[in-house]
Amino acid sequence: MEAVEYLIYTLVFLVLIAFVGVIGYIIYDNYTYKNDLTTDLNTNFKGINKNFVSTTDVIGKVHVKHTSNLNALGETLINTSNLLDNKIDNVYTKNLASHDVIDKNIDDFGYNMNKYFKFNNADNATAGTNKKLFEYRTTTVDATTRLNLITQTTAVAGLKINSDATNSFQICNSLGDKCFQVLSTDDSLSIHKPAGMLGKSDIYIGGNSPSAPLAIVDGKTRIDGKKIEVRTDGKLYINDAVYPPPVADAPVVTAEATATLTTGIVDTITVSTPTGANYASAPNVVINNGTVPIGGTLAVATATLGTGANIGKVTGITVNNGGSGYTTAPTITFTGGTAVASTTITDASAAYVSVSITNKIASITINQDKNGSGYKKPPNVVITPANGGASATAVMGTITNADKVESITVNNAGSGYTSAPTITFTEAL
Repeated sequence: MEAVEYLIYTLVFLVLIAFVGVIGYIIYDNYTYKNDLTTDLNTNFKGINKNFVSTTDVIGKVHVKHTSNLNALGETLINTSNLLDNKIDNVYTKNLASHDVIDKNIDDFGYNMNKYFKFNNADNATAGTNKKLFEYRTTTVDATTRLNLITQTTAVAGLKINSDATNSFQICNSLGDKCFQVLSTDDSLSIHKPAGMLGKSDIYIGGNSPSAPLAIVDGKTRIDGKKIEVRTDGKLYINDAVYPPPVADAPVVTAEATATLTTGIVDTITVSTPTGANYASAPNVVINNGTVPIGGTLAVATATLGTGANIGKVTGITVNNGGSGYTTAPTITFTGGTAVASTTITDASAAYVSVSITNKIASITINQDKNGSGYKKPPNVVITPANGGASATAVMGTITNADKVESITVNNAGSGYTSAPTITFTEAL
C-alpha cells in the first residue's frame, strides 16, 4: 500500500516538474519572441516610415501638379462656361429673330392668300374642301424650290380673286418663267404679258392654236384662223387682202332718186296792223276754224303781243307747225286771252292778218335698185329748180356697198315748189 502511494506521489511530482518545465519554456519562448518581434517591428516600421516619407514627397509633388492642373482646368471650365453662355444667348437671340421672321412670313403668307383668295370659312361639311389651297409642298425643279399646290382646289361657294396693277394675278407655265397677267380694272378685264417679260403674247379662245375661233397672234386678231386687222390707212384687211376688194377704174353708174313734196304748208302768217286791245295775255290763234285739211295735218301758230304804243295788241303770229294739205290759205281767228285790270278786251280782227302757203320737199328716196356704183366719194346731190333753197347730202353704203349711194339726207326742205323737183348726182372732186 505504501509502495503504491509512493509511486503515485512520484508520478504526481514528475508531472508537476514537467508542468513547471513547460511553463518555463513558454515564458522563455514568449520573452525571446517578444524581443525578436520588437526588433523586427522596429526594423519594419523604419522601412515603412522611410517609404512613407518618400511616398509623401511623391504625393506632395503630385498634389502640386494636380493643383496646378485643377486650377487650369477650372479656368478652362469657367471660360468654356462663359463661351457656352454667350453661344446660348446668341442662339436664343437668333432663334427669337428667326421665330419673328417665321411668324412674319406665316403672317405675310396668310395675308397674301387672303388678299388674293376668299375662302368659305363656314363650319360645315364643305368648308374643308375650300381650304385645300393651303395644303402645299415644296419640290426642287432646276435647283429652284417653289410652292406647289398638291390638290385641286374646289370653291363650293365661289372663288373671288382680287388683284391690282401692283399685286396682279398671274397664270404661268410649269417653270414659272412665262406668265400672263390677268387684271380687272373697274369694268374691264385685261390679259397681257407683265411689263418686262419677253416672249410672245398669243392668246387663244375656244381652242389651243392660232386656228381657234378667236385668237390674238403676233398682236393681230384672228377669227376662225383668218387674220383681221384695220391698218393705218383706215382699211379693213383679211389675211393681208383689203376688204372689200377695191373697184379700181370701175366706171361710175349714176344713182337715181325721187323727191316727194309736202304740199299746202302754212308758210307765214303776217299781222299787217296791230289788232285788238287791252290784252294782258295773248289770245289763242285758230287756223281754219280748227278743221284739219283732207289728207293733211293741222297747222299750229302762236300770237305775240306788242310793247310801248302797241301794248295789249296782237302785233305778230309765229308759225309753230306749218301743217300740210291746205289747198288755199286758211282763215285766222282769235279766242281767249285775259284783259288788263279794269279794262275790257277788244277782240283782235282777222282783217289785218294774211296767210301764205307753200310746198316743201318732204324726202328724197333712192329709186329701187338705182343706187349707182363706182363712187369713191359721196356724190353731190343736185336739186332742180334750185330757187326753192333745198339742199341734201348723199350717204354711202358700207362693206360691199361702199361705192354705192345708200340714202339721201334732206338738210333744207326749201319752199315754193309747185311740183316735185328733179334730183340728179354729180361726182365729188
